[in-house]
Amino acid sequence: MGHQNPQYLKLKGKTYYFSRRVPKELQKRSRCTRFEVCLRTSIKSVALKQAIFLAQELDDQWSILRRRERNDRIARIFGSEVISSSRLNSAVGKGPKLTEGLEVYLHLKGVGRPDTFEAGARRSIGYLLEVSQDKAVDTYERKDANALREYLKGRGLAKESIARNMTNVRAVINFVLREHGLSTNNAFSGVYLGEEKAPKKRYVPTELELKTLQELCRKQDDELRWIIGIIINTGMRLSEAV
Repeated sequence: MGHQNPQYLKLKGKTYYFSRRVPKELQKRSRCTRFEVCLRTSIKSVALKQAIFLAQELDDQWSILRRRERNDRIARIFGSEVISSSRLNSAVGKGPKLTEGLEVYLHLKGVGRPDTFEAGARRSIGYLLEVSQDKAVDTYERKDANALREYLKGRGLAKESIARNMTNVRAVINFVLREHGLSTNNAFSGVYLGEEKAPKKRYVPTELELKTLQELCRKQDDELRWIIGIIINTGMRLSEAV
């Protein structure tokens, strides 16, 4: 893909878009050959941050699809033994398989939620499927949770991100279990993530520093400085102001 912008950014008028070609071997599993979405910003630095996040999201999803491709290939080579073993593993429990439960969860809980809700749930379940089988939701054990923790550590995720993914997985599994009248699963609760570190103290600017910064923003008078001004005046988070 040497011909493609490595940042996957495309400028249409004054607005940036994220545009990335779907790998050829995965296009048969996709509704399109190119993934393109409007980033709703004219600031390149903001667009670049969003592009990095979206690129990682796609890489994660494509990794899961490639893993399924390998499993399907193995099943075709070795035949019914692999298939019957997979069915046996998923038939032990009384609940639906994890991927089926995920769709139920998103269908019922995702109404009115932002796109990030579905993306986060799919990403977390995708991580679990990297280290465990797609089996009945009531058959997941502590060893699956520990394997997920080690996998996420290996990916270099921060402790807070690991905890968030654990929470997402637990929410999906327990919701589906309750829908089917089954006991909730504590396998993903209380997983040890390491000792708590002392929080770093944030620097709090003085009133004089804030006034000086506001004056500099007025002089520069561009979109980036408007964002800083909004944050100073309202206390919004950066993402909210953007």
